[in-house]
Amino acid sequence: MRIRTRDLSEEECVIIRRYYEKCLEEQPDVMTAGMISEFTGYGNSAVISWCKKGYLKSFYIGQKYQIPKEYLLDYLTSEKYRCKANRSQEHCHHNEEMEALLMRKSDWII
Repeated sequence: MRIRTRDLSEEECVIIRRYYEKCLEEQPDVMTAGMISEFTGYGNSAVISWCKKGYLKSFYIGQKYQIPKEYLLDYLTSEKYRCKANRSQEHCHHNEEMEALLMRKSDWII
């Protein structure tokens, strides 16, 4: 699967980011770990771990992690996330959709 490789072109990275922007357009500008858990298919504890380790930039406010959508987009398009060895079903589903988009990337280039 090409998405998992580390050698995506800049153009392909832009396509992946636009894909996630479209998927998240109905979400609020600041999301909770629970909301991200639902979107990614990973457990709430995994999302909190990403925040604690600094993989996913966040703010800890009122005993909750608050993650601006821009920070989530940065993480979703990162090599760290893209190349995860153990992927959720949602992650695999998004990868399959992105693979199809990359096959017809001219549809996503503005």
